[in-house]
Amino acid sequence: MTADTTRDLYRHWAAETGSLLRGELSPVALTRYQNESWLHLGAEPVGVQYRDIDVDGLHGLSARPEDPPRGPVVLYFHGGGYLGGSAEAARKLVGHLAVTSGISVLSVDYRLAPEHVFPAQLDDAVKAWNWLVSHDYHPANQVVLAGDSAGGLLATVLAQYLRDKGLGRPSGVVGLSAYYDLDGHSPVWDENGDRDALATREAALQLLPIIAGPEGTVKDPYLTALSGGAHDLPPLHLSYGGDEALRGGGREFAEQAAAAGTEVELEIVDGQQHVFHYAAGRSAAADAALAKAGAFVQRVLAVSA
Repeated sequence: MTADTTRDLYRHWAAETGSLLRGELSPVALTRYQNESWLHLGAEPVGVQYRDIDVDGLHGLSARPEDPPRGPVVLYFHGGGYLGGSAEAARKLVGHLAVTSGISVLSVDYRLAPEHVFPAQLDDAVKAWNWLVSHDYHPANQVVLAGDSAGGLLATVLAQYLRDKGLGRPSGVVGLSAYYDLDGHSPVWDENGDRDALATREAALQLLPIIAGPEGTVKDPYLTALSGGAHDLPPLHLSYGGDEALRGGGREFAEQAAAAGTEVELEIVDGQQHVFHYAAGRSAAADAALAKAGAFVQRVLAVSA
């Protein structure tokens, strides 16, 4: 499969959007329908067992590699702009991360907008964290937070919330194409031209009030990580496609983190689209990026042990 796998999917979404909307599928329903097709980008990971788990009333999907060590775990949040996506859509991606990190990954479904505006997503993330660390075999320093797109944002703001409330410190945070630039302020939107096959500044601006409600603002420190401060956070690993406009927000947050003394790895992969990581098993770029993410998970857990 070519490096254009993710780009081709997004072009297909754009081509079918008009007909699906004319068929009276609402924009929100359309987004959710399309986001589920992320599952089909990648190949099935080898040697992974999946299990559904009740996470204090939230649906969780555990991806367990062969013979994982007891204790460490990745708590994962799927992408979809807080509007769509699911643990099932992210299943293969999560399975590949379980393989590269060598530990179990727990992917959790959280409430979605517009039925549930922010901070419902953060409330559910906190609930999942509390459930996980209440088990004696999951101490806080043996948990890594991770996610893609809006889920990468959620993993990051959860780390900020835990820091501010004194609720524990995870070992690290992995953000795959994390969606930090909610208000489209980065100049990368202007520089990118037609390279980004999915996102536009106009779409980002339309999405913000749906996520946050009419009273929401990006000044809310937990709505966007860029307002929450990058000080005293665990190590960060951020990975973006070189053709996605959201890399601008990722670079901005990485610079904040470095200036605040937080360890940060920023990877920008030339020619790749938003969450190209979903093509793992069929894309050399996705495989390499997840190998780096898995190595980061192993390293920060070893340091925290």
